[in-house]
Amino acid sequence: MAYQSFIVQVVTAARNNRKGGNMQVEVRMAIMSHLSDAQELIQLGDKQRANEEINYAERMMNHYRKDITQYVEEDELTKVCLNRGNESAASI
Repeated sequence: MAYQSFIVQVVTAARNNRKGGNMQVEVRMAIMSHLSDAQELIQLGDKQRANEEINYAERMMNHYRKDITQYVEEDELTKVCLNRGNESAASI
């Protein structure tokens, strides 16, 4: 039940930060959401998907290492998550 309420908090925060029709998401909350999903997937026995969620969180932490409290567009976070091993040293 705590897992579901955390996800509800993330979605609510994202909806409250809409900008120009695209949701704004706090990077820190997105990272926490992926790690929470990984915990749940481990409990369900899906280690492969759990590892993917951890990798997504790691990519976001590397990309936004200077400020994980900033809000960015959901589309931008998706691009960062899917950018496998191509993070640049000049990341935001």
